[in-house]
Amino acid sequence: MAGVIFDLDQTIVDSSIAEHLRRQGNWGSVYPLIPKFALYPGIHEAFAYLRQKQIPVAIVTSSPSIYCGKVTSHFNVSCDNRVCYHDTKLRKPHPAPFHLALQKMGIDTKNVISFGDSPHDISASHAADIASVACLWGTDDRDAIIKASPHYIIERSEDLPEFMTKFF
Repeated sequence: MAGVIFDLDQTIVDSSIAEHLRRQGNWGSVYPLIPKFALYPGIHEAFAYLRQKQIPVAIVTSSPSIYCGKVTSHFNVSCDNRVCYHDTKLRKPHPAPFHLALQKMGIDTKNVISFGDSPHDISASHAADIASVACLWGTDDRDAIIKASPHYIIERSEDLPEFMTKFF
């Protein structure tokens, strides 16, 4: 069985307007901004395709679970599993969050692909022996994520559904 791991911020949603507050851990000020976030084009179609093919999806984020739940609920993004900040002692770029996601999905590393916008996402994927996709639409450092040597690169979120149909 195949599976997919997604990062949340800047991969699924554009949450850049709250980035400084997220880095400060000022979650009380972040939550009211969630309706101003934007779901990237192609995300709903990609998730719908994965559902149709019955491919499990996990979101692995360095943000707290409450935040992840609020964002995914607001944008109606359905995933089978979430691994958030408090779920592991070690965070990306360490592979621990990815290992927990694999365990929750019951899937081997050879059958999973991960999508992320940062070098930490790519490094964690490599450390977990998972194929990685650099999502350039949300990254704030294109050069660094490309230098992290992802297995695949997708420039635009609109191309994500087509990538899914070719990959799965």
